[in-house]
Amino acid sequence: MSKRTTSATRRAMQLNDCGIFARHHWHATFAVGEFLCTVCGVKASCPDCTPHFSLKGKRLHLCDEHRAQREARTGQSEVHP
Repeated sequence: MSKRTTSATRRAMQLNDCGIFARHHWHATFAVGEFLCTVCGVKASCPDCTPHFSLKGKRLHLCDEHRAQREARTGQSEVHP
């Protein structure tokens, strides 16, 4: 049996990471404060970049700039999957 994993197996493992462990692979989109998981396609928004009325029902993910600001304020590093 080969030690190599097939692309289908690798894809299933990545989807499990997103669905079960919430380890999304976030990438910024062209819209300010919006992110897209390249594995499962779920979208998220930065609560500091996006008007609060448009955040209802959306996943939240801090952008790099606001994450650094919050870490500087609290003095500790936040863990983000």
